[in-house]
Amino acid sequence: MRDRDRIAEIAADYGEDLGRDPKGEPGLPSKLRERGSELMGRRSGVALAMLADLREVYTMAAGVSVDWEMLAQAAQGIKHQDLLAVCQRCHPETLRQMRWANGKLKEASTQILVS
Repeated sequence: MRDRDRIAEIAADYGEDLGRDPKGEPGLPSKLRERGSELMGRRSGVALAMLADLREVYTMAAGVSVDWEMLAQAAQGIKHQDLLAVCQRCHPETLRQMRWANGKLKEASTQILVS
């Protein structure tokens, strides 16, 4: 059983229906790319799109990291060891994703925005 399915199952025990995966706002990346191109004038649209996408990955991972922290705190509060174990297993992967996206942003930002 996948961890997200296990979380949904645990939530159901508490009367919550998590339903399907949430969908992000589909137009946001394209809006960011468009606005970035306007602000930067001659900068490559593809390069700015990559920065916008990396920024979105980082921001989303940061939000998920906070969610794991809150869920782990709740699991500790209700003494639900299974849910706490899922949080402890999954949160490090989210932190790894944040570090990766942050590193890529640092690597690309100066080259793209200054050149």
